[in-house]
Amino acid sequence: MQSNRWLSANSTTANSTTASSSRASSIHEDQQQFFASKEECHLKTNKAFDDWENVLKGLTKPAQIHDETLKSAKLFTQVDSLSNSTTLSMEKTSKLLDRLLDRKLGILAATKDFNDIQASLDVNPIARKHWINQEH
Repeated sequence: MQSNRWLSANSTTANSTTASSSRASSIHEDQQQFFASKEECHLKTNKAFDDWENVLKGLTKPAQIHDETLKSAKLFTQVDSLSNSTTLSMEKTSKLLDRLLDRKLGILAATKDFNDIQASLDVNPIARKHWINQEH
């Protein structure tokens, strides 16, 4: 009966070893599944964050486009007002140049008149005689 006991003790030990190794392997498999599911969860979370980021970027793009449109419109109105002021300045400058041209023509007419008067008086011979007399 003793040998039977030993066999039964051996078989109990073998069964407990098998049971503990199967429990260890079951725990190891559970941990692997946990870590695999944890990694999968992290990947899904990262993907969800990336998706939200893309959605938010998509939502902010129309706002950015709107802001850029407003900036362009403001710059266009500034260019328009600068164009108007430039046009006014050019018109004033043109009028001023016309007045200067009129004055120049008046000055040229007066100079021509002086030349005509000098030619009709024939002052040169008289002036030469005067200078020559003063030298002697």
